[in-house]
Amino acid sequence: PAPAAAAAAAAAKAHLLARDEAEGFTGAPTKISKDDAAEAAAWAQPAGFFVFLCNDSTEEECYERALVGAPAKFWDNTVDHVKPGTTLVLYNFAARTLTGPYEAVHAPRWNEHSDAWQGGRGAPPGRRMISAFPVQVAIGASPLMEAVTATLGGDFRPSMGGLPLGSPDQIRRDVIVTKLRLAAKEQGLPVLSAAERKRAASLAKARGVAAAAAAA
Repeated sequence: PAPAAAAAAAAAKAHLLARDEAEGFTGAPTKISKDDAAEAAAWAQPAGFFVFLCNDSTEEECYERALVGAPAKFWDNTVDHVKPGTTLVLYNFAARTLTGPYEAVHAPRWNEHSDAWQGGRGAPPGRRMISAFPVQVAIGASPLMEAVTATLGGDFRPSMGGLPLGSPDQIRRDVIVTKLRLAAKEQGLPVLSAAERKRAASLAKARGVAAAAAAA
C-alpha cells in the first residue's frame, strides 16, 4: 500500500539524515564557480577521472607502495574507466579526506602485489596469496598540480549518496576538484588553470628545442 511505502521511504531518509549528523557531515556544501567547473572538466581529459577508496588502516600503504586498489567485484568498472594517464583521487571515507590528484601509471592489473594491504596473510601453504584489494593501479605524480589533502565538511553526505568508488558524476567531480584546488591554494602551492598549464608546457618545449639547437 502507498502509505506503507511512503512511511518506509521516510524512515530510510531519516536514518540517512541521522547518519549525516552522527558521522560529522556538517557545514554547507561546497560552492562551485564556473572556473572550478571548467577546471574539473579539464582534469577528466583526455583519460578520465576515477576515485579509489581507503580508510585509516589502508591509506598509508597506498602512499608507501604508490598503489591504489579495489575489491575484486570492481574489476570490470575499474578496467572500463582507468587507463594510463587517468586522473586519480583517493578518498578516505573514515577520515573524510580527499588526496590527489595522481595519475594512473598503467591500466588496472590483477593481484600484481598479492601481499598488499595484508590481504594475503593466513593463506594456506603452497597457495598464491590474494590481496584484499586485487584490482590494482600504480600511481604517479599528476601534471595537473602537486597532490594535496583536503578535509571534507558537508560534502558527500550519506543522505546524498556519499562518494562511491568509481568515475564520479559531474557534480561530485566538480566538488572534488574545487576542494583540492582550494587546499593547494591554502598551502601556497601553484594552482594553474588548463590554459596556464598549456602555456607552461609550450614554453618548456620551446626551451628544450632551443637548448638542443645550442648544443648541436
